[in-house]
Amino acid sequence: MSETNQKSESEICPAPFWFRAGLPIVLVILGVAAYSNSFSGAFILDDEESILGNPYIVRLWPMNWMSALPQATVAGRPVVSLTLALNYAISGYSVWSYHLFNLAVHILAGLALYGIVRRTLLSERLCERFGDNSQVLAWAVAAIWLVHPIQTESVTYIIQRAESLMGLFYLLTLYSAIRAMQDDKPLMWSAVSVVCCGLGMGTKEVMVTAPALVLLYDRTFAAGSFIGAFRRRWGLYAGLAATWGILAALIWSGPRSASAGFSIGYKPLDYALNQCVVILHYIRLTFWPRGLCLDYRWPVTKELGRLLPFAAVILVLGVVIIWGLIRNRMWSYSAAWFFAVLAPTSSFVPIADLAFEHRMYLPLAGLAALVVSGGYVFLERRSAKKAGLVSVVIVIGVLTAVTLLRNNDYRSAESIWRTVLDVTPENPRAHNCLGSVLRAQGRVDEAISCFHQALRLKPDYASAYNNLGIALQSVGNSDEAVICIQRSLQIDPDYADGYYNLGKMFQLLGKLDDAAGNYRRAMQLNPGLIKAYNNLGIVLSEQGKADEAVKLFHQVLSMDPDYAEAHFNLGSVFQLQGNISEAENCYRRALQINPNFAPAAESLRILSENKK
Repeated sequence: MSETNQKSESEICPAPFWFRAGLPIVLVILGVAAYSNSFSGAFILDDEESILGNPYIVRLWPMNWMSALPQATVAGRPVVSLTLALNYAISGYSVWSYHLFNLAVHILAGLALYGIVRRTLLSERLCERFGDNSQVLAWAVAAIWLVHPIQTESVTYIIQRAESLMGLFYLLTLYSAIRAMQDDKPLMWSAVSVVCCGLGMGTKEVMVTAPALVLLYDRTFAAGSFIGAFRRRWGLYAGLAATWGILAALIWSGPRSASAGFSIGYKPLDYALNQCVVILHYIRLTFWPRGLCLDYRWPVTKELGRLLPFAAVILVLGVVIIWGLIRNRMWSYSAAWFFAVLAPTSSFVPIADLAFEHRMYLPLAGLAALVVSGGYVFLERRSAKKAGLVSVVIVIGVLTAVTLLRNNDYRSAESIWRTVLDVTPENPRAHNCLGSVLRAQGRVDEAISCFHQALRLKPDYASAYNNLGIALQSVGNSDEAVICIQRSLQIDPDYADGYYNLGKMFQLLGKLDDAAGNYRRAMQLNPGLIKAYNNLGIVLSEQGKADEAVKLFHQVLSMDPDYAEAHFNLGSVFQLQGNISEAENCYRRALQINPNFAPAAESLRILSENKK
């Protein structure tokens, strides 16, 4: 560490060791307390496709997790997939390890933010004003950010670890770069910064702005100019820029082209103008987190009269921030951070969903830093620092309580979708998802009502037609069920789940050729739809094509070795072929995986009695 920073830490802020060590420990305690009731939160929405229905995470080797289902949340994000594979190896589909990982990531990110703010306040430009209180102010920023309820979507909603994990790598990239700026031998910290940036690029695309914000930080707080930053640390910036190549390689195939990009149906200008409204909504939630919502289904409006006032506010803010950046005002970095991190999702590149609270995960840090530092300056001039400290403690307590209440909404899939409908009662996706939950609970009449409501709001909703068909079939209305699912395929001819469910219906009706054709089409559209492979194997077995069925079940088990039903089905085919020893092995394996798998236990009992 340089001589300046040694002085900053030992002389400018001569806090005792217990105090310096205690503040990070308190941050950990706050994080655990705020999310102590999140560990039973259910799998919801994209969790179902990216975790429950993802055959690529069921084992760590070979590295199938490098692949993903088309258009899934984890597509093109191999680092996220690896973490899910690790969780599956630990607890299968039990949610506790997934939530534990998410919370650990969030707390580590909070500690990284604490380190960034503390070292920034001890920098040469700020130490004279903030140095004496740098640790307390950094703690306040990190604590508010850590327990703020808007963060629950990134922490309690499991698959949104894509946001929080990217956030951790983003903060570690900046923290390591700051250490490189302050160290006499910066090579190690520069390398760590580049590695973290590369991992972030493999986690989520928002990481694209990290190299630029590191450079802006250097210019603002260290080098004093962009030219000076490049001259002193050209190797660091070359390495950070190289990580853009990782991101480019991952998005080249368009892993989520159906949900983002210029071909999804929104004009860039319309999207940008609507984002002005969304951004101000995010800011409002920062100061008044009431009405939090998992799925806004924010409508696109083209009425300029409604949009222009919001656009004018954003324009004024942008002009002020640009002026601050040109004049190299220190506050401008936090403000620029807010807009720069939001830019990939909240500028002009259209994304199917206009608003999601998890997009505020990192931008919130910029707002927190502005509010805390600005509040400190205001109170310092009025000699009211103690009042400020009391206010911070009260705010942190209130935010923690609201976060605990918000986590309670995630206790079940039904409860979270009902809270969505409380905020957005005209949300077709919420009605559809709630209907799916109710159908799984056996409340079919309520589910059918939800699906009809979803179709009233969105008549071309393929998923709602598909789910309505499943519900109708469960009450014996097979003819209308088939019509509904065929309607879903008319709306979306590439809807793999629709073909799979139509295949199931034909299979139940004894139309095996039609069932097989639909299963094959589903597999073609979604090569990871493992249940389609399994059901096609059953159909082939019923058609007397035992050898083909055996090959298909082996293919299923190569994708997921712990698929108990496939082991049982393979055993059934072996039993029909007279290969009793292999059949017994398959039944036993099915029971090892699922001790409550009654058909396997019954088949073993029958085989045992036949031997006698």
